[in-house]
Amino acid sequence: MEKNFSRETLCIQGGWTPKNGEPRVLPIYQSTTFKYDDSEQMARLFDLKDTGYFYTRLQNPTNDAVAAKIAALEGGVGAMLTSSGQAANFYAVFNICEAGDHLVCSSTMSRMVEEQRTQNGTLKALGYSDLQIMLRYSNYAGGAAIIGCI
Repeated sequence: MEKNFSRETLCIQGGWTPKNGEPRVLPIYQSTTFKYDDSEQMARLFDLKDTGYFYTRLQNPTNDAVAAKIAALEGGVGAMLTSSGQAANFYAVFNICEAGDHLVCSSTMSRMVEEQRTQNGTLKALGYSDLQIMLRYSNYAGGAAIIGCI
C-alpha cells in the first residue's frame, strides 16, 4: 500500500491488497496447516525454495498482513510479529549487538537477558551462552544514571 494514504486508511486497509475475486477485507486464517499434494512441495517450502504457507506457527497469511499493516503505519519496509514481549526484546537487542559491545539497559531487562544466556534459554540451547556482550544495568532513570554505567 502506498504511503500517501491517511493513517486512518492505513489502519483499515494497510497490509492487504485484494486481487479480483478476493474479499475486500482480509479473512482470518484459522488453520494450523495447509494442504499440498505431495511432500516435495512441503520440502521446497521448508527449504525456502518456494513461497507459501505450511504451518501456522512459522508463518500464515493473517500474520503477514498484520506485519505489513504495521510496516505501512510506521513507514517501514517490513515488520516482524513475535509471540511474546520477551521474544521482541531478544530480537531488538541481539540484532544490533555483537561481540565486544556494551549494552546499558534498565534492571528489568536483566532477568530476560540472563535467562537467555545462562539457564534454559534459547541462547544456551543453541550454544551461544557466551556472546561477549557486556551488560550494565541501571535501577535509576535519567541520563546521569546511564552515564554512570558506561
